[in-house]
Order: sequence, then structure tokens, then C-alpha cells
Amino acid sequence: MKKKWLPYFVCAVLILCIAAMIVWIYEFSETHTAQEWMRVLSDAFVVPGVLFSGFGLLSFLSTKGAYDAFSYTFSRFSLHSLFPTKQLRKDPDSFYDYKQQKDKKGRRWFPHILYTGLVSLGIGVLFAVLYAVM
Repeated sequence: MKKKWLPYFVCAVLILCIAAMIVWIYEFSETHTAQEWMRVLSDAFVVPGVLFSGFGLLSFLSTKGAYDAFSYTFSRFSLHSLFPTKQLRKDPDSFYDYKQQKDKKGRRWFPHILYTGLVSLGIGVLFAVLYAVM
């Protein structure tokens, strides 16, 4: 049970660290009005929210095979052009074999990155709405 929540906790701590750095950059102690605080906090939570949501979405898309063509091409041609005489590993003969091999190994994504990013984005939007209302 505890291990299930550990990745979410780690992502939340990273988001809070990024938000704290952004607040520090804006010199939070020098802002005086509540409206300025809402603007700074909105920026501080939207930035890591967009980053984490983007990485989580990329992770999800990679499980669906969206980047298989890029990884196959890179492993097939780039590594062989760098080391033409060495056989680095047993490469599949075709792209179909490569996809079958990837599917057999199993694909894993990291939902905690996406979900914590969406929560951070939601908090940032909430602060933006409060900034607009004030």
C-alpha cells in the first residue's frame, strides 16, 4: 500500500520544489497585494503542471507505440553508422519484428507523472482564476 503512493509523493515533492524555485525567482517576499500573490502562485504551479502533464502524456503515448518508428530507425541506422564493424546487439530484421519484440517485453507508462501534473495544472488555473477575479 505504501509503495503505491510513493511515486505520487515524489512527483508532488518535485512539483513543490519547482514551484518554490519559481516563487523565489519572482521574489515572493517583495510582493505586497493578494492579487500579485495569486499571479505568482499561478505561474509557479502552471509551469510544473505543464511539464509533468506533458511528460506523462508522452509516457502514455509511448506505451501505444507512437515512438516505435523513431526508436527502430535510430537503433537500426544511427548506431550502425557509428560502429559499422561491431554488432552491438541482435537487432530484429524488420519493423514488424521490432514491434512484436517490444510488445512481448511489455510496455510501461507512469501515470503518477500525468496525474500529479494535472493536479498542479488545476491548482495553477485556480490561482489564475482568483487572480482574474481580484
